[in-house]
Amino acid sequence: MKAFIYSIGDAEGGDYHLKYGGIKGKVHDKWTFSDYSTHLGAGYDGHTTAASRYQINIDTWREMSEKMG
Repeated sequence: MKAFIYSIGDAEGGDYHLKYGGIKGKVHDKWTFSDYSTHLGAGYDGHTTAASRYQINIDTWREMSEKMG
């Protein structure tokens, strides 16, 4: 299961602290974030809200936040 989840994360190309459009390993990437208390909204294209390693969008984040409290 761990290998499967890692494969998904690697395929999405994200990292735990990047919004959509961020480049993994890039120093001072403007799409880097450190506040995990809320979803940060759109990435570089202004529309896509995918963020973090698994590219969770804002709708999914809200749904899971409500379910998990």
